[in-house]
Amino acid sequence: MCTAAAIAKLGFTSGAKSCMPAHCDNDQVDTDEGETSQDCGGECGCRATYEEVAFTGLPSDVETVDLSSLSGNATVLVGSVRYSSGSPNTVPIFVSATSGAVTFLPNHGVDGYAQFVSDDGSIIAGTLNCAAPPDCTGGSQIPFRWVDGATPIKYPFNNTLSGMSASGNVVVFTSDDVYASRWVLSTGDTTSATELNWVHGVSGDGRVAYSTLAIDDNRDALWFSQTGEVVTPPYPAAWGAGFVYSVDADGSVFVGFGIEWLDETTVVRYPYISRDGAIEVLDVPEGMQTVIPRKLSADGSRFVGEHLNPDSTLIEALLWDDAGGLRSLYDELMARGLELPIDTELPRAEMLSSNGRVIVLEAANLAPFTRIELLD
Repeated sequence: MCTAAAIAKLGFTSGAKSCMPAHCDNDQVDTDEGETSQDCGGECGCRATYEEVAFTGLPSDVETVDLSSLSGNATVLVGSVRYSSGSPNTVPIFVSATSGAVTFLPNHGVDGYAQFVSDDGSIIAGTLNCAAPPDCTGGSQIPFRWVDGATPIKYPFNNTLSGMSASGNVVVFTSDDVYASRWVLSTGDTTSATELNWVHGVSGDGRVAYSTLAIDDNRDALWFSQTGEVVTPPYPAAWGAGFVYSVDADGSVFVGFGIEWLDETTVVRYPYISRDGAIEVLDVPEGMQTVIPRKLSADGSRFVGEHLNPDSTLIEALLWDDAGGLRSLYDELMARGLELPIDTELPRAEMLSSNGRVIVLEAANLAPFTRIELLD
């Protein structure tokens, strides 16, 4: 059959119609024909996949699953589960990002959660309420790491982590003296930047941290640890605040937003990307408000995030790259040929694979998470 819908499904950029098998337009998932979602996959084309993945292996008294991070290779999710009662109440887990199988991490019998995961999924970092393992008398949110899911290893400091490098070799945290700090697993070295206080994250290579300036809580800056240099981005003079939300693999590209106060009650938010040291304010299409970039791909070519839909008043997922600019993730999937119900909700996007192609959206409580893959 030949339809206009086949144009997007098959990746053509022009033409009134194209042809595809009849089962590609019957509003069903024909798995026997190779479809992976409704009227998509196999010979039906579609330049993206959409899958709702249910959790498996959860005890009946678990009431909530919270996901924190996706590994760079898009195979492992980390986070925690919360039980309806009992102690420990919150425990760390990792989850297969393809099957939803849940694995509980060793936790010395205390509360904790997993925050970060290396690109290959082998190193997980998080916290346990354990100052001195294995007895764990006292201590709250003490940083630990798990290697291949084995017995947790305490970091040589007691401060909650703010980020981890792609390899898991570098972590960043805010020190007791409220300085941005960096610790290297392979050397055991700790360094700090006294010009910065609350650290937010680190580049994939572990060399560039981003943090709040000690002299201005409304300005974030970059710390190039190899040289010790702290660089404040060239935020426009009209901005009363400028924040960094994510950086690429080597820290050369970063995204965030700035704020301009027009008067006591009116605020304008400007999402931006910085490449080669300059601030490029992004065009926000009509129908998007309060745009926040959340996660940048390793090469800095794509990010995901969130925006407020003023019509529905919902926070929705967005996508940006040079080719398409800012747009809702829903619109992008429809343009790639997916047939999603009009009431499909795609909440804020915070988890993105290193190559910028796999997006995971977290759902509430025990609902399945959404795994999306962009196929080009």
